[in-house]
This record gives sequence, structure tokens and C-alpha cells, in this order.
Amino acid sequence: MCIRDRSNCTANVNESCKTIMKSLTHLHSLIHLTLDFTSTSQLNDEGCNHVGQVVNHFSSTLATLHLNFYQCEQITDAGVDHIAGRLSSLSKLIHLHLNYTHCGLLTDRSVENIVNGVKILSGLTQLSLLFYGLQLSDGPVASLTRVLRNLTQLKQLSIGWSSNRHHHRSF
Repeated sequence: MCIRDRSNCTANVNESCKTIMKSLTHLHSLIHLTLDFTSTSQLNDEGCNHVGQVVNHFSSTLATLHLNFYQCEQITDAGVDHIAGRLSSLSKLIHLHLNYTHCGLLTDRSVENIVNGVKILSGLTQLSLLFYGLQLSDGPVASLTRVLRNLTQLKQLSIGWSSNRHHHRSF
């Protein structure tokens, strides 16, 4: 599923997101979910709450979760919390891809909360976390390093971020 706001219209993207997310709950055995919100400039924390509710709804079935929030500039740490807080309930998850590149309102708190949500997902075989263009310190990186030691099933890892003090970095 792809929701984009390329026209910069003033339609209520978050209300549309709510309607679409609600319609997904009728898919009782969904195992792969990809939601692409690339450049959806009006998507905010309310929309993330609806996404988090859908993630929670499929907590016992999802094996793959790809969420792309590239350049969703209205999302704050609170919006990420709606999703990150539900990651640990995804008992069958083996592939996780989260892209918060150029979501300029996010801070270290968002990355820390995502790391906390991922830390008990011991069955992960693929993990991709992208945070390019955010003003991050090295604190979340240290937390992530500790968590990676517990993810012994990982076969593929992609982590990318940048900050004011450092240029592009990735594992």
C-alpha cells in the first residue's frame, strides 16, 4: 500500500489513513505488510497512531513489516512511539524495515524507543533501520549495539543515520 501526498493538497491525510488502516483489519491472516508514506507531508502523529493500531491488530500474524516514512516532516517522537511501542508484541516477525529518513522533528528518543521495541524480537532475520538527516547523538547507537548482540538470528542488517557531527554512517 502506498499513500502519497505529492500534490500538497489540504485533504485530511490522517483521516484517510484512519479509514485505510481500519479497512485492513478485515484481513485476518495478513503476514506481510508494507506501508509507504513517502513524502506524505501532512501525515502526523495521529496518522502514526492509526498505523500503530494496525500493527497491533496483526501482532500474532505479521512476519514482515515495512514502514516507509521518508520525508514525513510532521511526525514527532510521539508518532514514532505509537509504532515503536507495539513492535515488541510482533511475536512472529522475522523481517523489519523502518525508514524515518528526513523526518526532521525526530530526536534520540524515537530511535531509543524503536531499539527498545526491537530488543526482544529474537526471531528477526532481517533488520533495516534508516534515520538519515536526523539530528541524532551517539547515545541511540550505543543502545542499538547492545541490542544487536541479542538478535542472533539476523542474516541481513542495514542501519543508516547521519548527524551534525558526523557524515553518513551505516553498518
